[in-house]
Amino acid sequence: MAKEPPLRPGPTYGHIEPKVAQQGTEVEVLLFGTRLYQIEDFLFYREGIEFIGSEPVSEWYADGCTGQMQQIGPGHCAKVKLRVAKDCPTGRHLFRVQTDETLSEMSSFWITPYQVVAEDHWWLDKAENINDDFDHAQSIELGTTVYGYMPSYNVVDNEFFKVELVKGHRLTVEIWADVMGFKLRDHDLALRVYDSQRKQIAFNDDSVMGGQDPWLSLMAPETGTYYIHIREAMDMESHHMHYVAHFTSGAKPTVCYPLGGRAGTTLSTRLIGDPSGDIQHQIVLPEEVGAFEESMVEYWAPSDQPAVGANLVQVADFDNVLEDGSDHSTLDKAQVYQGELPIAFNGIIDSEGQQDWFRFYARAGERYRVTTYAATLGSPIDAQLVIKAADGLGSRINIEAEDSYFRDRDQSVGGKWSTRENLDPIVMFEPDKDGEYFIGISDSQRMYGPDYAYRVEFQPFVDRTFIKSYQDYREDGRKRDSFVVPIGNTIERRFEYIQVQGNKYQGELEVVAEGLPPGVSLFCGPTKVGSRSLQLIVQADADAKPWTGLIDISLRPTDPGVDFVGGFHRNSMAKGARGGFIDQFYMTRQCALSVVPAAPFRIKVVEPKIPLVRNAQLELEVEIERLGYDHELRLQAAWLPTHVSGAPPLSIPSGETKVTYTIAANQSAGLGKFPVSLTLHEDLHYTGSKEREAYLQTATGYHYVASPPVWVEVADPYLELSLARTAIERQKTGRIEATIKTLKPLPSTATAKLVGLPPGVEQAGEVKIQPADTSVSFPIKVTRDCLLGQYKDIRCEVTISDKGQQVTQVTGNGVLRVDEERRLSGGGEE
Repeated sequence: MAKEPPLRPGPTYGHIEPKVAQQGTEVEVLLFGTRLYQIEDFLFYREGIEFIGSEPVSEWYADGCTGQMQQIGPGHCAKVKLRVAKDCPTGRHLFRVQTDETLSEMSSFWITPYQVVAEDHWWLDKAENINDDFDHAQSIELGTTVYGYMPSYNVVDNEFFKVELVKGHRLTVEIWADVMGFKLRDHDLALRVYDSQRKQIAFNDDSVMGGQDPWLSLMAPETGTYYIHIREAMDMESHHMHYVAHFTSGAKPTVCYPLGGRAGTTLSTRLIGDPSGDIQHQIVLPEEVGAFEESMVEYWAPSDQPAVGANLVQVADFDNVLEDGSDHSTLDKAQVYQGELPIAFNGIIDSEGQQDWFRFYARAGERYRVTTYAATLGSPIDAQLVIKAADGLGSRINIEAEDSYFRDRDQSVGGKWSTRENLDPIVMFEPDKDGEYFIGISDSQRMYGPDYAYRVEFQPFVDRTFIKSYQDYREDGRKRDSFVVPIGNTIERRFEYIQVQGNKYQGELEVVAEGLPPGVSLFCGPTKVGSRSLQLIVQADADAKPWTGLIDISLRPTDPGVDFVGGFHRNSMAKGARGGFIDQFYMTRQCALSVVPAAPFRIKVVEPKIPLVRNAQLELEVEIERLGYDHELRLQAAWLPTHVSGAPPLSIPSGETKVTYTIAANQSAGLGKFPVSLTLHEDLHYTGSKEREAYLQTATGYHYVASPPVWVEVADPYLELSLARTAIERQKTGRIEATIKTLKPLPSTATAKLVGLPPGVEQAGEVKIQPADTSVSFPIKVTRDCLLGQYKDIRCEVTISDKGQQVTQVTGNGVLRVDEERRLSGGGEE
């Protein structure tokens, strides 16, 4: 039996326990997954966490159901030590596991300012080991973060904690569970608080800011013991799940009003929703507006022991208009704003069915993205917008919107994904007349409340587009969501354009990468905004050094006079859910890059000497340099421009170093040159090994290398053939005549062959076309096996040799009718 090819040690991250640590501490966590060998570092997307080291856990770990020690295979678990800085930002930190050869998929680790303690009883509750009722509640001090687990295969696990409170003091409990994406599973907890008489006094299941993760805050009505009960919202058997609960005395408002302000100012706000009542607070806003999502900044309500979860406030480059409290429920009562755009309108829907109208002036030709900030910032309102022109203006503007899409926020998306931000409408406003317009804001369900705050910004719009990692439905998403380039080699990655609402620029773009290490370059061929996709090619020189980090990719118009914004965006699902309805994501605008040791093979495509003509095929010569790897390989074109196609993936036998790969262009292929880079990787086959099966399923066990780009030109065809309609009797011979239209001179004698002939019909001999020919005749033989009837779509395949290479062009579209053979009667024809 032939020896199986070696497997590349590509890690697949499973989960990490616990997923939380305190600021200013060193912690040990368990990392689970597959092929966790030679962990060299963690690539964190934010500053503040340092990887110290790891060691394998190859024999035992605690079972997720019973807590008993179970055996585990090598490479499936590692003990990792991390150092968290004192000023490390709280909340989520995205990371990838880095080994000596590759990067894992993206996941998250979480930081709290408070001491972290474990739930006393992680596993199935037993008579002598429980915390599932009032009598066995675990005592907790305020200012503590608890991490706990819901054990596997348990219909419901009840977690009880107790705290001592003084009358009038605040208790705030916040849950991280679903948001952590533990094991990529859906997690829906409910939270209850009971007083010392064990009477329920507070409950929360979901929240605007937390989604399926509950939180609540209350003032103790009496001095005594209070119980906190955490459990799944519904009775259902679940897998091993992880949660984090924060117990503090911090103020926790739902929103502030107004929900934003001008950069470089101090925003006077009213914090709404805290059980102690509204809190007046000053928020010092940054001097500059952050890009994209970073225009929203975090703030905490003033407290000696702040809540862990921050609230958000929007920062803009323009001023606020605040609802003045009068009745503005109709157009004739609209609050008048007499200043210039851009501006932000702010208000609160505090009565049933309320609709606030504002009147403003706009000039024709101006372009604004009208963006609502409400649910995005924690407000419970499901906002609805209406923009219309004043009577008599003669404008066509009449806009209604209730929701928005990811692309409206310059973000990528996949599947049936949704977040609270999608509740906030976003529209393009491009006035066609100078004059007055109205904007109305209401709740789409006629709901209302003291915290139903809204903010609507008229943001000056600049043309823009963004790219996202391409994901083939047949591939694992982890296959192409980062750049891992071997030293002395090349890789390619396919990206797709995000079609942003309002963008009008359709010109050519230049792709620029910032932050690349020495010896590494990024290349992209000509690309336009309206294109379906593009290919980025990364090359590492032979003297490049191992390196891992984050790079920034920007898109710039080739016309320097165009005002434009463009870049990269990545959204990865943080959890799984039935039907693909995902609401938690790992989002970043930076791309991970790792320069790793050399791969065991390289590939080169010989630049063709002749063009690829429309309606033709061109064979590319491919050379493979095997560096100790003599097993089967797989070759494919991961990207080609629109209307250019490649052959199916080509399996290359063991030891083979030279092959040809065919590409083809149809009639609509764009004229001009484009770069071709082919991808090569191991051709692994499932042999019954679970380890090998995991490699095939996740695609993390391959070396993906690509050929340095070569330029291929798409040109007009050499000639066109018009095939005459022909009728031939069965068991007879005949000819199909064709006229030739020369589009450009043939470089040599060409060979012509009819294709698409029906079974039982064959070309009777070789046909040559000379450069000066204006017609050609094809001898045809019809056998008795051919069925009678009319046959369409008969084409001519013309093979042309030029400069030592061949291009095969397809032209013509003929019709052949096969008739019944005529029989002789009395020595003559009937």
